[in-house]
Amino acid sequence: MFYQLKKIKIVFRILVCFFTISMTHAQDFNGSFNISYVENDQKSWWIQNNNFGFKFYPFYQQTKLELKKTNYEVKFNLFSSLNNFEQVTVNESYIKIPIKNSFIKFGRYYRDFSIYLNDQLSSGSILISNNAQAMPKIGIVSQKKINRNQNITFDFGIAHGIFDKNTVYTKSPFLHEKFIYMNIKNKNTLYSFGFVHEAIWGGEINSEHRFAGIQPNSISDYFKIFIAADGPNDFPHANALGNHLGIWDFSMQKRLGSKNFTVYYQHIFEDTSGLRFKNKTDGLWGIELTNFIKNTTLLMEYLNTKNQFRNPPYVAENYYNHGLYSYGWRYKGNHLGNPLINPIEPSASDYLHLGFSGFIQAKTFFSLKSFRELSNSNSIKYKLEIKQSFKKDYLIGIAILRDLETIVGFELEKKL
Repeated sequence: MFYQLKKIKIVFRILVCFFTISMTHAQDFNGSFNISYVENDQKSWWIQNNNFGFKFYPFYQQTKLELKKTNYEVKFNLFSSLNNFEQVTVNESYIKIPIKNSFIKFGRYYRDFSIYLNDQLSSGSILISNNAQAMPKIGIVSQKKINRNQNITFDFGIAHGIFDKNTVYTKSPFLHEKFIYMNIKNKNTLYSFGFVHEAIWGGEINSEHRFAGIQPNSISDYFKIFIAADGPNDFPHANALGNHLGIWDFSMQKRLGSKNFTVYYQHIFEDTSGLRFKNKTDGLWGIELTNFIKNTTLLMEYLNTKNQFRNPPYVAENYYNHGLYSYGWRYKGNHLGNPLINPIEPSASDYLHLGFSGFIQAKTFFSLKSFRELSNSNSIKYKLEIKQSFKKDYLIGIAILRDLETIVGFELEKKL
């Protein structure tokens, strides 16, 4: 109780500070205050997933604040229940400081890779989606241009984060994250080829687990994590220290006047077999069309996990799971990657996901997301949202969520 009250006081001070700054930097400030109601059906897939890790209550609010200046950027995002004021969740909130062709970023944030991905319509990134609360991280991202060929650039970054304590970890493990992309621009087309590496390391595992105790966490251990070197020789062949996973990331973005066409593939790997594509075509395939129908965006994705157990034990990826870090690729109860992949009961399956959004009229916006598992005869799950703006800075909306049953939600938003 005392901790929650202290947390609320800190959040209140941050809000006061933000509003004070916004008074003097109105042109650089954006914000919104949203009050929503949704039937409290915790069995619904749409209530449990892709909701920033927030545990929904019948009445809740979301506050978004953003201040952009030439020499810094500040973002603050807050969820809280209106039934229980002790339930406060600070989501993606960070400070970003540009330095020449680079920037430093610290706070709670999601990712600086796969920047082509439309998080509003997508089923979710294979590695870091909006399925969980944003993790606390500090990172640096930079871009390098090739002097001899200005059409080729490299984007690269590295970050250090902290997981949470839970039923498995008595001391929080660390997150190691790095990525590199080569971008090739050809007239109105951008080709991008990337490699993203994530790792869980350090921390302490409780006494109920086989590998209980403090895990290697020295500087030399960090360099082993960086190159995925072998850890303790507990097996006939030592496994890499920590829990490693990542993606090969391919995308093409083409601009045709006001139209945009994007195709992408995120190939998932959890060991060297997946790194060498021994898990075949597993991962997330997507295509997005913008303005091919005026003022609308259409997105279609195919998610495949059929090859994760292709040839055990040599190809037994078991996505988002790990023997030592048995809590898996999760943060505060929600897994960090694509929510269609079930880390609790891994299965070889595939899904078709569709997203569609746009304007019916100038002041009426709609968004439709739906998916179906193709390997089983499951019903289609969908979420339809319709929002209408009125007066100057107000918006009212309705949401229809269809899963096991139909759920209806309402929202009222005020731009700040």
